[in-house]
Amino acid sequence: MDFPGFSRPLTGVAVPVSALRSPKSLGCGEFPDILPLAQWCADCGLDMIQLLPIQDTGYQ
Repeated sequence: MDFPGFSRPLTGVAVPVSALRSPKSLGCGEFPDILPLAQWCADCGLDMIQLLPIQDTGYQ
């Protein structure tokens, strides 16, 4: 896809918050656990992080 304002393709990861773990977390994935992921993404040259839905998005 071609998006105006971007001169190159962007790369990133999509992850649910519940999948993130760090030594400081309680083991269930917390928003502060995004910080080590963000640093890793920066080190790898990735541009963005997409957080997948936290809660069920179904009708039931």
